[in-house]
Amino acid sequence: MKRRIVSSAVAALIIISLFAGCAKNTAEAFDGFTDRMFGELVVGDAITCHYILAHPKEAGVTDIPTGFGSYRYTDEDYGRLEGYLKELEKYPYEELGAQQQVTYDVLKHELEHELASRQYDDYVENLSPTVGLQAQLPVTLVEYTLRDREDVENYLTLLTDLDRYFGEVLDHEKAKSEKGLFMSDRSVDDILEQMDSFMENPDENVMIVTFPERLNAVEGLTEEEKADYAERNEKLVKENVLGAYGKLRDGLAALKGTGKNEGGLAGYEGGREYYALLAAEATGSSRSVEEMKALLEELVESSMTEMVAVMMENPDCLEEMMSYAPTLTDPTAMVEDLRGKIGESFPEPPEAAYTIKTVNESLESFLSPAFYMIPPADDYKNNSIYINESEQYASMDIYTTLAHEAYPGHLYQNVYFSGSGAPYIRHLFSFAGYSEGWATYVEHRYAYGYSERSEDVAKVDAANNLATLALHGIIDIGINYEGWTREELSEYMAGFFEVDDELVDTMYTAMVQEPGNYLSYVVGCAEFLKLREKAEQGMGGAFEEKEFHRFLMETGPAPFPVLEKHMESWMEGVLAPKSTLEPAA
Repeated sequence: MKRRIVSSAVAALIIISLFAGCAKNTAEAFDGFTDRMFGELVVGDAITCHYILAHPKEAGVTDIPTGFGSYRYTDEDYGRLEGYLKELEKYPYEELGAQQQVTYDVLKHELEHELASRQYDDYVENLSPTVGLQAQLPVTLVEYTLRDREDVENYLTLLTDLDRYFGEVLDHEKAKSEKGLFMSDRSVDDILEQMDSFMENPDENVMIVTFPERLNAVEGLTEEEKADYAERNEKLVKENVLGAYGKLRDGLAALKGTGKNEGGLAGYEGGREYYALLAAEATGSSRSVEEMKALLEELVESSMTEMVAVMMENPDCLEEMMSYAPTLTDPTAMVEDLRGKIGESFPEPPEAAYTIKTVNESLESFLSPAFYMIPPADDYKNNSIYINESEQYASMDIYTTLAHEAYPGHLYQNVYFSGSGAPYIRHLFSFAGYSEGWATYVEHRYAYGYSERSEDVAKVDAANNLATLALHGIIDIGINYEGWTREELSEYMAGFFEVDDELVDTMYTAMVQEPGNYLSYVVGCAEFLKLREKAEQGMGGAFEEKEFHRFLMETGPAPFPVLEKHMESWMEGVLAPKSTLEPAA
């Protein structure tokens, strides 16, 4: 689920002047402000608090939330954001340390973006078959770590609160319907199918069958207490959770037919403008949608040019690629193999444990082929990676997928940043363009070469997959920003490969239901490639890819304009004559 940076459950913001008669210097005052802001925001809801902090009390957070918080912003919430922004801008930027300046830039970007998005609140759609709230929530709850009795009680309280929370979700959908912004019938049908799949066979529900094992991690519980908790959980799942899903399902079914647009966001009044905002949020890029499309077209052309060049030199390359069969098949062995190979191009990875899990059968049809669960900032060495063993992903390349999810992708990047000493406030914000862009960048630039493929096959396979991903991004823009019809999509796709009506329908539907999703991956990747190109050209022989990667990971998740701004300072520091960096004798 997307973390929203404020909730109506947040305690009232008290603006305190940190400069009037205060002996603290600017840097100390700024740390006090960001610590206070974090403390106020992290208690907005139980999910956010628990997933950010494993031990909140040790971080000074004593008012632990126990519910889902509010689904939508209120005027009071937006007022708090405005207050944070005004207070932030009081700090003289030049008096802050380097890391504080990054934090300042990140906060300013996020606060301004959230305030700018206020007028499009009714356009927001958090329900979809694969990455939607209702599809992701079961895994989020199953991964809600139980460390002590308080965690168990708070978890069970969450289950009791789901009916209220889903009621707010349904109210939002009703408001969208009244304003002509409700989803298409096809989207409703696919979401209902996903929810029906989750609700069938209650006795085998993933939230019930996994709970006893989760309780075993809680120290001090007697067998009688475990049995009591398991009984309470089963009752709450069957009555509250499945009841809440049932009400939401029936509410959506009742709204079916009120949607006025079967196409992308461009089909709604104001939809193109909302998509532009959504694309900026999804990518973290400052480029216009037109510029993003041009960037992706450039990526398609360069990738296809590389493929042709390799295949002309090696005519057997394509046949080799089609017959490629790895000998390494165990996921854990693959992760360890990847971890051992990244040292030449990446800094030494911090020590971290991980568990590879499989998606529960009831969720297979509607979840991604694999995903990484971000650990708490204060417990970042314990990580989980899920693999979806659904037949629809049987042909998935597990090795490169695990490079994306583990090393040198999500797990590596998150563990490295969390171990760098960044303030807690930085962990409240998720930048999909950075995180998915990074994982896509390392997957396509390095993972294929790390695999058992020959050098030529690795180049062609990587270029082919990147070109395909870029085409998805272009299609996303075409449908949701330019208003392509299915016929226009078919014509565009036919320029690259053979198509049929079923493939066109599948692609069209995916882009309508989850607009902007592919942009996070491919525009994010393209932005990292552009940053690297700028660093290589600007630094010449002084460029070292390991140090470039160290800069990116230590700077951490941020919008690309912020990364570029601070990369320029980093480059200047590397290129500065040694004499200017040493104090005079």
